[in-house]
Amino acid sequence: MHFNIDYTYTDTESEYSGRPGVKLPLQMRPEHQAQFNIRYASDTIFAQLQCSYRVEQLGGVDVEEWRDRYDFDQYTVSFTGSYQAAKRIRAFVNVHNLFNLSENRSYLGNESRPVAYNWNPRRFNVGIRMEL
Repeated sequence: MHFNIDYTYTDTESEYSGRPGVKLPLQMRPEHQAQFNIRYASDTIFAQLQCSYRVEQLGGVDVEEWRDRYDFDQYTVSFTGSYQAAKRIRAFVNVHNLFNLSENRSYLGNESRPVAYNWNPRRFNVGIRMEL
């Protein structure tokens, strides 16, 4: 059994050409992000659960403050597993967004002006790997 926890704190500041004298964080660099993994591996079985989270981030800067784009918090849980059925045959399953809760939402200036909504649906990959 293996556990892994990652946390990143980013404190950035930049001036943008369309907004002289105004300092904002770097785009697409959230202040806090974290990831947790738990993994089990044996001769025949492999299983991994991965959880990731990031806080709201600046997604784009405009010359007008009210048109700056911000992306809401985002989290995702995914699972990967496989089973060694024979010496050269392994069955596997990958499920991205296990609980079907991952979404990307953005707003302009403040949360009362939503501008984008993208759903990241649950995705499955299932198959068999064979070594020749």
